[in-house]
Formats: sequence, structure tokens, C-alpha cells
Amino acid sequence: MAEEIKKLAEKAQILDESILERALEIYREIEDEPFSEENKAIASIYLACYESRCTAIRKLPKPKTKILKRARERARIKPSLEAIDWIDSVCELINRKESVPEKAREILEKYKKRYPKGYYEDEPIITASAAVYIASKLCGKPLTQEYLGNELKMSTSTIRKKYRDIIEKLPEYSWLIRFL
Repeated sequence: MAEEIKKLAEKAQILDESILERALEIYREIEDEPFSEENKAIASIYLACYESRCTAIRKLPKPKTKILKRARERARIKPSLEAIDWIDSVCELINRKESVPEKAREILEKYKKRYPKGYYEDEPIITASAAVYIASKLCGKPLTQEYLGNELKMSTSTIRKKYRDIIEKLPEYSWLIRFL
């Protein structure tokens, strides 16, 4: 099954060997499950990316819920709901280093403290992406929602919706509304 996992990894441009090794470990955990080899491979590489906060996860087919749940249980992978954990991966993907990740973390810490419901209501990578978008503007390294969406394989409306939500909940950034 290593071939199927490698094929999926190549298609999603996942080059990190540690992710591939972890995907194989996860696959071995669910090998005896009554799902197709393809579905087990998809779930394995998806969860390996998820564990390492690899943004290429957005380029992979979403595994079926049943196998994903079973694989999480068997491989003892707990879901991470923390958007802050995704900031470094998002910044690395879009080549934003130095002050942007730090500012994005600051934004998310404020957002989580003031509006925890909003912080947890979307996928963590979406919330992290919106914070990175805001931080890029604040640090003088702006990027477009379209560019960010293309890199992360998510729609600009998804980014815009979360961006709007964050700046509406954090008055100190309300002046950014004009960039919608």
C-alpha cells in the first residue's frame, strides 16, 4: 500500500518523508479494517498531514467520515481544534516569516479570549489563514485573498467570511473592514 500513499503524496506535493512514514504507520493500524485499500490510504495520508499541521491536507481528497473516525481511534490521534497550531504551516506555505506569524498568533489569542465560539466554529486552518491574512496587512506584507485561497485550496469567500468575523470581534482592527 506504500505505492498508493506515495501516489497521493506526490499528487498533493507532500515531500516530507516523516509524513509518509507516519502515513504508513497509520495504515498498518487500520490494515484489517473492512474498507478499500484506497480509502485506507487516503485516511492515512490525511491524518499524517493533520498531525504535522501540513497545509497540503487541503490538496488531498477528504476521507470518508467512518474510516477517518476509525483511523483516528486506532492510531490514537486526537483532533486539534487550535487554529494557533496551524499558523507556522500557513506562513511557511506562503513564504511569510519574521513578524507575520507572531502577529497572527497575537490576533488569534485575542480572538479566542474575546470570542471563543467564533474561534472554534470553523476548521482551524481557516481561522489561522484569516489571521495570517490580517497579520500580513498589519506587517506591511500584504497578499490577496485570491493568492491565499489558491495556495491553501480554499475559496476567497471562506477567507473573507472569517476575516470579517475576526475584525468585527476585535475593534482594534475594525479599520481593516475597508479591505473586504
